[in-house]
Amino acid sequence: MISKHLKSHLLCICVTLLSFSARSVYGACGAIQFECDNGSCISKFEVCDGTKNCPDGSDETGLICVSQRNQCTKPYFTCSYGACVIGTAPCNGIIECADGSDETVFLCGTSDVKRQIESNLKGNCKDEEFKCPSGICLEKSTYLCNGYDDCGDGTGYDESVNYCGHIECPGYAFKCASGGCIAGDLICNGKADCFDNSDEAPLLCNTSSVTTQPTVVLPTSLSGCPLPHGDELPILKDKYGTYLKPPINMITVFFSCKPGYVLEGAKASRCANQQWSLDVVPTCNIATLGKTLRAAPRTCSMAIRPTPPAHMRDKRSTAPHATIRLAPR
Repeated sequence: MISKHLKSHLLCICVTLLSFSARSVYGACGAIQFECDNGSCISKFEVCDGTKNCPDGSDETGLICVSQRNQCTKPYFTCSYGACVIGTAPCNGIIECADGSDETVFLCGTSDVKRQIESNLKGNCKDEEFKCPSGICLEKSTYLCNGYDDCGDGTGYDESVNYCGHIECPGYAFKCASGGCIAGDLICNGKADCFDNSDEAPLLCNTSSVTTQPTVVLPTSLSGCPLPHGDELPILKDKYGTYLKPPINMITVFFSCKPGYVLEGAKASRCANQQWSLDVVPTCNIATLGKTLRAAPRTCSMAIRPTPPAHMRDKRSTAPHATIRLAPR
């Protein structure tokens, strides 16, 4: 006959074993499951879908999702941190990305709202600057959305998805989960170059499926590639659409044409070691009567508006021009 004392010990042992067994099953996820940081299990099909299915939200972070960013295909929309969401995103009034990058002001807001946000961002700083929470002013084209926490307050204010999530980085650059752009050869170098550490994400760096990024020649000076002077200089804008006045030195320029014209050639040119990466400015082609007429190409040293053929001009039209947009390093 088992004594009460022995029964209590056996009961205690059983309860302990059951508790341990429950924890083991809770943390040992199956082959088609994802283990959350807190040990719970969810379906792998619920990872990086825009919805936080893990209790701790660990299934919707840049460290997990940034490696699949290029796998999103239509009709899916790619969130800034890499998740793929389906539906009418972006700009449908419903936040479908866990980071809200499908509904940011700079992606979806009206021109008036964008101007107001730009004004708030500038504060009492110069037109080409933005104001940090601490009150210091930094140059937008250099320090905003460049991957680093340049404001230095630890919050990544200048790397916020609200300001950076909509940005399209050049092909040779890497887009951080929050939206900032860093040089492509900085990923997986053992050092976090993105404020959110997404350039060192385990799934990005420890899988054989990751392709090697092309080597980027970084400029040794910010003043190596000034644009030429003159009234025929293309319109200069930064990534927020703010007009800038020459002369100005840039790291990367983006080209675009007026509505009704098609850009032919590279979309961007990078300044590296006192040379632009392009020798010729892309052309703006004029589409008319089912035909496309090519405007005259210009070299970088003659970055002026391409002129349409004489028979295509009249007193009411103006020559098409390429718009140049700035991007951070």
